Amino acid sequence: KIVLTGSDTFSVSAARLKLVLSSVDDAAAGTGACTAEATALGAAEVNDPFAAASGAPTTVSADSLTLLASVDATAGLVFHMGGAFGICYSDDGTFGSGHADIMDTVTVNVAGVQDACTTAGCLEGKAYHCYASPGAAGVAGSCALKYEGFAGNVGKVSWSEAWTATYSPATGAQTGLTKKSCGTVADGTVMAIGGGAEFVAPDSSQANKVVKLPATR
Repeated sequence: KIVLTGSDTFSVSAARLKLVLSSVDDAAAGTGACTAEATALGAAEVNDPFAAASGAPTTVSADSLTLLASVDATAGLVFHMGGAFGICYSDDGTFGSGHADIMDTVTVNVAGVQDACTTAGCLEGKAYHCYASPGAAGVAGSCALKYEGFAGNVGKVSWSEAWTATYSPATGAQTGLTKKSCGTVADGTVMAIGGGAEFVAPDSSQANKVVKLPATR
């Protein structure tokens, strides 16, 4: 929400908000940066309605001092990547010339990984293919995860409990797969856990953008 102070009030009925990269200023906003794919957040970075090209609709409070942005009724506002973002305001909802302004004193800092992908759920669904033979020890770092960058403090990487697969009794072909989310207890079958072993720091010699996983066992 945006709250005015002093004698100013909102007198709009079609205002909308967009999230943009923090590098966008008023001059860039006036030339289309609030809706441009390169500078405006889309489905890869945030959920609807902020991800929509038209931005999030708003309502004005009864005292005309507060502009309230609409968010997803169930999830709220959800960021899918980290970064530093600004808020673009359009009084008529078009974000066109003369109708797009950046809130100069507001920066939304989101800690997390960044990627160059552009579709909804692309970072969550990004696949890294690593292989391990049952009973055969692998080499530490033979499997590595790489990402474009990150915002906030350098974190650590872990893994979920094992996914559950089902197979055809006739052919042995995989027929189903139950995925497990982050935050579940890390599986200790393939890589060792305990004593913090399941929390792996990025490689500082590679700008903390590469994580080398432990040896398989």
